Amino acid sequence: MISPTAAMVTVVSGSVGTTDSGAFCCASAVSPDCSCCALRLLQPRTIRTIDKIRITSSTPRTMRCCTLRRRRCSSRLSRLASSNCSSRSNSCSSIKTPFPAQIKKRLPDFANFFTHYTISHNFAQRGISPAEKVKPWRIASNVLQWLQSFPKERPMKNSRSRIGRTRLILILLCIVLAAAMLWCAVSLISKVGTYSSRTVGDDKPAEEVPVEPADLEPTVAENSYDPAGFYEEGGFKRYKSADTIASVGVDVSSHQQDIDWELVAANGVEFAMIRVGYRGYTEGEIQPDDYFTQNIEGALAAGLDVGVYFFSQALDEKEAIDEANFVLEKIKDYPLSYPVIFDWEDIQADARTDGMDSVQLTKNAIAFCGAVEKAGYRAGVYFNQRFGYEEFDLESLQDYVFWLAEYNETPSFSYHFQLWQYCNDGRVDGIQTDVDLNLAFLRAKH
Repeated sequence: MISPTAAMVTVVSGSVGTTDSGAFCCASAVSPDCSCCALRLLQPRTIRTIDKIRITSSTPRTMRCCTLRRRRCSSRLSRLASSNCSSRSNSCSSIKTPFPAQIKKRLPDFANFFTHYTISHNFAQRGISPAEKVKPWRIASNVLQWLQSFPKERPMKNSRSRIGRTRLILILLCIVLAAAMLWCAVSLISKVGTYSSRTVGDDKPAEEVPVEPADLEPTVAENSYDPAGFYEEGGFKRYKSADTIASVGVDVSSHQQDIDWELVAANGVEFAMIRVGYRGYTEGEIQPDDYFTQNIEGALAAGLDVGVYFFSQALDEKEAIDEANFVLEKIKDYPLSYPVIFDWEDIQADARTDGMDSVQLTKNAIAFCGAVEKAGYRAGVYFNQRFGYEEFDLESLQDYVFWLAEYNETPSFSYHFQLWQYCNDGRVDGIQTDVDLNLAFLRAKH
């Protein structure tokens, strides 16, 4: 009996006719020790001429491959096979595409098929060449039927289209994420800056808008500062009179980020008002300022006098007291020489405090300042001209420190105040951003 691995089939040139059962073409060697071509089924109606089929046998060590040759391949066959198979070529050129794994596995069966075919016709016993007694087309037809038993290969999907869609989706997700991060950054900046930078909207800062009081409160002390006593020196406004020398200061929050306090002090700054935290104007949660600890420790180490403020959005006295207790807990380990300030400001956007009247606002300020002074600290209220004239009842608050925000060459506010924030775009060595500049007309409490 002929060994299955020793059978060899060769299709040589000639003419047998057209078959619709399948197609042949050459493929690359199926194993390192096999230098011939292997068999592959592609598409119907592609073989045009086959002359005769010759079956030979040899020892397993000398002949191990099945070789099929064809005379002509159609251009469609070439395209489908991704090969070098040319319709103009008279000989089969090798296909670079790896041979299908399922056909590789069945090559021994293919050899065995021809072995049994030979035995069944007694070719070996009679010593008759199969080309002399068997019609070539019959053998070819049987070969093709056997090949059709292989499972059909699924066409490969276009990986480029999948990659393109994946990249497009990733790009869109990145754009959405970047837009969300930008919106969050803008919202954060609107919360953590000074009054003008925290206020949402494009209006001119209220501190720059001159306001005339409707009626002056006779029981509230008047502004007694001499306009002639204000001057500029070393990049700061200063004030000097017969009985008062104002101190130069800044107020900061996380908006200024990292600060070189030694350089700030060397630049001539004498005190700092540092934000402890804030209450959100939509959800109402109390949040600490991320840079509070760093700022207060740095300012104290640099020898500056320090006060603090809290950006309030309290709806009632209870919330105002909660804010005061939050501040007291944060400052208990630090020596303060300047006041603890209640900083309530109008938000030009949808806020939980929309509609709150001036009576409730004054009650909230009194509740906050009362809790602070009860703990042994000086308390105060921050406001601009409009809030000083129209919102706060200054007569009820005049026992506390007033911190006025008015951006002008000299303060025109009618009532007395102890701190003056005169600009929000100052530049100071050691601070990388714009910063609020202030004058203090009070003595530090040591």
